[in-house]
Amino acid sequence: MKLFRSVMATALFEFRRSLSLQRIMVVAVLAGFPPAMVTVIRFSGSPIPISNLLIISLVGIVGLLAQLLWATPNVYSELEGKSWIFLASRPRGRIALFLGKYLSAVFFSFTVCLIAVGLCLAARTYLPPQSMLNPFSDLFAMAGTAFVACLAYSAVFSTIGTIFQKRAMVFGAGYVILSEGILANVPAIISRFTVRFHLQAIAADWFGWFHPIPEQEYKLLFGDYSTGFHLAWLAIATVAMLLIGSAIITARQYITADET
Repeated sequence: MKLFRSVMATALFEFRRSLSLQRIMVVAVLAGFPPAMVTVIRFSGSPIPISNLLIISLVGIVGLLAQLLWATPNVYSELEGKSWIFLASRPRGRIALFLGKYLSAVFFSFTVCLIAVGLCLAARTYLPPQSMLNPFSDLFAMAGTAFVACLAYSAVFSTIGTIFQKRAMVFGAGYVILSEGILANVPAIISRFTVRFHLQAIAADWFGWFHPIPEQEYKLLFGDYSTGFHLAWLAIATVAMLLIGSAIITARQYITADET
């Protein structure tokens, strides 16, 4: 119970500290990029359709950027701010810091995704030429997928931040390129260990097939699993990454600027 209160106190403190003009502007820029691109495509007369795949791709990019900004510097920001010694000396202070910053990263990255999804669907529906697709069903499906993605990716990036604290964003970006960009496209067992493989299957089940590969061909190459299997895998992976990150941040000795 004390750990829970410490985690929630840390998350609330991070939330209040993030309500600065600079961070609000970052949220606005990230959330505004996908609908701005949709609007440009609408009025440019481009033959590119405003499909679910396009919206998911744009929102996914800004969502990952938000998590890189808020999840990976969980340790380094405290070392740089010279508050690490105080936090490390408190009972369960390291775990509270790790989990509290994780919850804060989930909240802000999901906020970015939710705003971006809502504005993209509004632009697709109400800007000429108007779409006949129902925006509300897609809104709930995309919001649910984004929430699951934020939970999973924030856990991965938070753990990366405990291992490579000084260059966490670089290693986080490398993870995205290698694992989510390359390995997730390999029709082999290794793709099952990526987050994107499970997310795209969940998204396809919740709001219809959107992948450029035909559905039957995709299932033949990558396998046909239930949505429950994908959700269970992501839940286990998220908890495992949080446990690993908690163990690392508890056991590892970080060098502060005053000790160098």
